[in-house]
Amino acid sequence: MTALKQFLPKPKSPFDRYVLIIFVAWTLSLVTSLWWNINEVRHSTMDNALVQARVAFAKDILYRRWAALHGGVYVPIDDRTSPNPYLQDVPERDITTPLGVRLTLMNPAYMTRQIFEIQAQDTNVYGHITSLNPIRPENAADEWETDALKSFEQGNQETSELTTIDGKPYLRLMRPLIAQKECLVCHAQQGYKEGEIRGGLSTSVPMEPLLAIENDQIRTIALAHLVIWLLGTIGTALGAQRISKSERERTAVEDLLRYQRNHDVLTGLYNRAFFEEEMDRLENSRMFPISIIIADVDDLKPINDVRGHSAGDELIKQTAYVLKASVRAEDIIARIGGDEFAIILPLTNEIENEDCLQRIKNTLTVYQSKYAMPHLNLSLGGATASEKQQALSSVMRLADERMYQEKHARKKMKTQARNVIEA
Repeated sequence: MTALKQFLPKPKSPFDRYVLIIFVAWTLSLVTSLWWNINEVRHSTMDNALVQARVAFAKDILYRRWAALHGGVYVPIDDRTSPNPYLQDVPERDITTPLGVRLTLMNPAYMTRQIFEIQAQDTNVYGHITSLNPIRPENAADEWETDALKSFEQGNQETSELTTIDGKPYLRLMRPLIAQKECLVCHAQQGYKEGEIRGGLSTSVPMEPLLAIENDQIRTIALAHLVIWLLGTIGTALGAQRISKSERERTAVEDLLRYQRNHDVLTGLYNRAFFEEEMDRLENSRMFPISIIIADVDDLKPINDVRGHSAGDELIKQTAYVLKASVRAEDIIARIGGDEFAIILPLTNEIENEDCLQRIKNTLTVYQSKYAMPHLNLSLGGATASEKQQALSSVMRLADERMYQEKHARKKMKTQARNVIEA
């Protein structure tokens, strides 16, 4: 799992993590399905091989039983079939027909061996009759057959195993042979009694044809799972893309609504609601001393009346520019009324507050030198809460009073200057 994480994209958001979880779950489910289907195919291959081996065993038993029921069969003596030396005590083992054809008695075991030879040549299916006490040395059991025969004596009815013969895969199956009455003609001398296990018959079925079919099925299943995985992955990706787009649009709308709730539309500064929330938050913070500056645009109403509200709006925007250019990034500037602005300066004492007021005035002077119309004048007032016990609302009222004191003083100076000119 640790190695897998190196190849997986790192999620950037909770939604990306959900998509990654879905992708991993989808992949694991397809891998599990593929593993299960491949196992089912392999089990099916083994079942088919077992069926073939059992059918071959049943066929061999039927041949032997038929021959045993007839006491064996006579066949011509030739290069392939010579008299069975183990039947030399059987009366009339060899006979001659009236036409002079020499015949020999073929017992069930002899017949079965010849059938096995033909079967091995034509179908690569091997058969072997064996026992722990064979009459014929060639019928001696190998190691695997010996273990199987011993298990039959313990009550086991069948033994099978996937193995190799001459480097090729085979399924070996062996079942016990039960002594029947007609079998005792040849095997009574071994001490067998009817109903006893006298040996076993093993059948070896070639697995190559079945494994070739199995491999074709596995390739088909793997290809089908790959196609399904690709379709599911593409579908998940497209769905995630749509959801992600919808989520981005929703987030953008929420951000816009949040921005509009906290900001003034005309200037882009914070609005009065946000300013009051910050006042409450800072009043219980460790940001003291806190200074507040109040700024008011002079003569805004005459400008609106004479030059129109667009000129007045432009003056409001320029006021916002002057204030933002004069304070720190962490200071909070808000438009709290039509022509009134407020600035909160955390961790700012009285001296630093005076410096800020002077920066605003200097910036305003530079502005006035560049933009003659409409003429911008600001009345400013500031106050500082040096301790947490001082209410910020009281500090704001003091700053507001000082602003109005400056505004009235400026009006008084203008009036006196106008009277001097008229005199």
